Amino acid sequence: MQEVDIYLYISSKAPTCAGAKYKYILTCVGHSLPGEGELQQTTGHRLAMTCAIEALKHMHKAAVITIHTNCRYLMTGHVYLASWERNGWKKAGGEPLKNADLWQQLYELSKGHAIRYQYKSNMDHIS
Repeated sequence: MQEVDIYLYISSKAPTCAGAKYKYILTCVGHSLPGEGELQQTTGHRLAMTCAIEALKHMHKAAVITIHTNCRYLMTGHVYLASWERNGWKKAGGEPLKNADLWQQLYELSKGHAIRYQYKSNMDHIS
């Protein structure tokens, strides 16, 4: 399997964002593929998740993927994807899962890949 690094950058860590931007860069064997987007009226968590989803949409072959991010919510949530899917996208106690729509997309896009996360507290935010 090829190894791919995905770097995620978002414009804000604030709980809510009026107009927020994201950028990602996929790198593999000396090649890179950048992408970017913008969301209106969102949260920092949804912004980071959307950034990861858009980057993963470019993965068409099985790969070992390292996602570099400063979003702990995205990193820790990834661990629970299979159990949330089994529980109908609800938490263990039956409580509805926040951002279930995006977690479902991440789960589908993750299939066939070995994904790990690398926390980078010093990743720059875009403006």
